[in-house]
Amino acid sequence: MIINKFEVPFKVVCDFDGTISKNDTFDQLLERYADPHWQNIEADWLNGKIGTGECMSKQMSLVNVEKAELDNFLSRIQIDINFVRFVKFCKSLNIELSIASDGVDYLIKSILKNYKIDSLNFASNKLIFKDNNKYQLEFKKKTDLCDSGSMVCKCSVVQDLKNNKKIIYIGDGFSDLCVSNHVDLVIAKSSLLAHCIKNKLPHYPFYDFSDVHSIVKNLIKNKNIITSRRTEKERVFFKNLNS
Repeated sequence: MIINKFEVPFKVVCDFDGTISKNDTFDQLLERYADPHWQNIEADWLNGKIGTGECMSKQMSLVNVEKAELDNFLSRIQIDINFVRFVKFCKSLNIELSIASDGVDYLIKSILKNYKIDSLNFASNKLIFKDNNKYQLEFKKKTDLCDSGSMVCKCSVVQDLKNNKKIIYIGDGFSDLCVSNHVDLVIAKSSLLAHCIKNKLPHYPFYDFSDVHSIVKNLIKNKNIITSRRTEKERVFFKNLNS
């Protein structure tokens, strides 16, 4: 099916870790190069004893790896290969696609570069290179008003991107819960899917980006079909597009 280009009335914002990447890249980094004490810090975070920023900062301080080895490690990180196809699809239709991640910029940029899709706009935490193979995190996207407690306030990222367009959000986990309440349609899996079901948010489930590709393609294809032929999710979404 050939879809002609037109002014798409929505933008797509996507989480990175566990959504685009097959696993959490920060956790993989810690497992490979951090002092094992990082797991005790993780336990404190899971038990609510410390916040996300303190947790990530302390864990990153335990990482010790030369930059060349770090780059070699990142070159082996796998993403959902269907995401590459989805990026090309969005580009072909002038759909603005951005990444909002509570992860780390250097990790994300390096991984995207390995797949030749590093031109994508993304918001994340900043990695600072220190002496003696040590690293520090800078939380430039943090806001005290963030309900999720994440260091990247995805709600603020989405608000800045809207510009009179609707937002489709794609994600899977904890840092996506708050923002899912402030977008027009969610494409979800894992704990984000459970959140959408529980709170009756307009959503589609997905397993990988072949599903996402099909969902967005069908949304565009069905934009002009009569209302009676649309699914309930499509009726809600297109009603919001016109509001």
